[in-house]
Amino acid sequence: MKSISAVFQTGLQKIMLQVILTITIGLTSAAANVGDHDGPFIVFNPKTGRVLDAQRVRDQWHPASLTKLMTAYVAFGALSEKHISMNSAVTISANALKVPPSKMGFRTGTKLTVGNALKMVVVKSANDIAVALGERIAGSESSFVRMMNREALRLGMVDTNFVNPHGLHHKDQVTSARDMALLTHAIIREYPQHAELFRTPAIRHGKRVLKSYNKLLRHFRGTDGMKTGFVCASGFNQVASATRNNKRLVSIVLGAVTATDRSEAAARLLTEGFSGKLSGNSTLGQWKIDTSDSAAAVNMRPAVCRKNNRPRAKRASVGDGNDGSGNGVSSYLIARFKTMDAVRVHTGLGAAAGIISPVVTAVPRPKPEEMIIASNQAVELIDLSPDLTPRDFGPRPKP
Repeated sequence: MKSISAVFQTGLQKIMLQVILTITIGLTSAAANVGDHDGPFIVFNPKTGRVLDAQRVRDQWHPASLTKLMTAYVAFGALSEKHISMNSAVTISANALKVPPSKMGFRTGTKLTVGNALKMVVVKSANDIAVALGERIAGSESSFVRMMNREALRLGMVDTNFVNPHGLHHKDQVTSARDMALLTHAIIREYPQHAELFRTPAIRHGKRVLKSYNKLLRHFRGTDGMKTGFVCASGFNQVASATRNNKRLVSIVLGAVTATDRSEAAARLLTEGFSGKLSGNSTLGQWKIDTSDSAAAVNMRPAVCRKNNRPRAKRASVGDGNDGSGNGVSSYLIARFKTMDAVRVHTGLGAAAGIISPVVTAVPRPKPEEMIIASNQAVELIDLSPDLTPRDFGPRPKP
């Protein structure tokens, strides 16, 4: 007859074995499904507008720093229309300096060029520079936000409303995967001369090297960059672009629970798109404007952040870039490879700032009548009367 101590030890061993098996099975399952994403996503071909796969594309979501894609888009328009140049001065105001991080933190009155400001906004995701750039273009932050909303309306981004140019959380700052696809498509199509900006992996200011948060730039072959975003309410968002064998695809992921999940989901969609596993037949223009389809914005804070607002940590596992067949793939990312060197940025103006205005040919922007959003049966034109101005587009009224 076994002693009580022996029985206890045997029972404890069984419990520990069950725990180990549970953990092992869980890890195996996670590895087999790496890159799966329950939130909104879309993957499309920006050349044709063809959508290869999509889920919950009309769900409203907080954009976080994906907002800066619209900030950059409005700036590109001002450059194209010669309202500003890459050498134009941007001055840090008290209003810009007070914005919370991520930021550069330059003193009030500091001047820098538009070209350097754009690098800081897109690569470093500097909130203070986004405000200062908006003030330079529109005269004030609020006027620039109205310009952002005007452009959103022109592009057919019916689920989107901007309150600020940087993406720090505001309950009324919302977008959707569909709308981000429309914006990304417009940036790629209208302003190819600025593509290098989104591919930049890091900027160097003095002795500081500030890396992009886009992990795909260093762990996914063919990446063209674009933008990441995070606040507790949004979760981890990403717009990712890549080109392989002369084929370019864009994936958009909203609301991942960790930065690793975000990168893996974006990489999975791109990988499966390039491999031919995704074969959707719709296009970006085949969605009817129907606001009744939109769901209220989700707040991801309970799932994403601890009480101290820090994201829940999860270490990245980098594999061999497996094609995602499900046969034991551990990651859609590969070991870090050499990218372009950090690009130097400066405060100050002119030659001292290292800015040379590129000679480019602007791509014509589409006329209002070309902005068509349609279903299979219905076509709806966005009416943009010539007398409308940015001030006509404030916050969207409550339903």
